Amino acid sequence: MKRDYKFNEFSNLIKGFIVVTILSRNLEVFMEKEFKELYKNAYIHLMFIKHVEGISQMELSLLTGTNKSTLVRNLADLISKDYVIKKTSSRANENELYLTEKGLKTVEVIQNWIQDRELEIENETKNFDNMKENVSSYMLKVIDLYSK
Repeated sequence: MKRDYKFNEFSNLIKGFIVVTILSRNLEVFMEKEFKELYKNAYIHLMFIKHVEGISQMELSLLTGTNKSTLVRNLADLISKDYVIKKTSSRANENELYLTEKGLKTVEVIQNWIQDRELEIENETKNFDNMKENVSSYMLKVIDLYSK
């Protein structure tokens, strides 16, 4: 028998965590089906590499919460499978990461999956336009506050 979860009693921060956790799990399942050769959370590394051109391994580690040794193994896997290339940076002792054509196509598929989920959520919450705007502004402020 399913438990009666009282999500309405959680704070908005915990509700947000729950939403992200659920969607992340769904995305990992999608990744395992569509991209069997990739590790289950490769999407987060690929997305950051695409949207932060020339990101360093150190930056990627910090932004994704991936420990350095795991990230080194993960990047070696992405490089060997032709999703990512590593270029020597003009900055001292850093490598810059870029997506290959294969990596770009993969990110496009992932982004389409994410956009489909966003449309589903938007359709389910279309009566909450003002609320969405407030939550979005709040999230942006939190991101700004904690990313410094």
